[in-house]
Amino acid sequence: MTALAIGLCLLVAALGAIGVASPPRFLALIRSLTSLQGFYAIAVFRVAFGATLYLASSDARAPLLLRVLAILLIASAVATPIFSHARYRQVIDWWAAGGTLYVRIWTGCAIVLALLLIFALLPASGDS
Repeated sequence: MTALAIGLCLLVAALGAIGVASPPRFLALIRSLTSLQGFYAIAVFRVAFGATLYLASSDARAPLLLRVLAILLIASAVATPIFSHARYRQVIDWWAAGGTLYVRIWTGCAIVLALLLIFALLPASGDS
């Protein structure tokens, strides 16, 4: 399960790298997910990512941190219908209006978070 969790973290980091390198391309990708199907696909991804982090946490360097983040991811996905598709689109538009620097900062943060999660997923030193 750890390998799958690391793979999902690498996917998030790769998406972040696209955002840092080419904010317009990243925004086009995000806007392609503003359909109702994309809205729910992102929720399903958050559930899967959260479940994977939770299941991989027992062998990890920082199990409590991973479990808390996993629960937050799953809770955010479960709350998706409350958030509403229309509000989701408004948030994407607001976020995109911040400009390329804003997009680069946030996607850079996604890269850092993904790399920190990978570090947290690794076994503690001496446990290899």
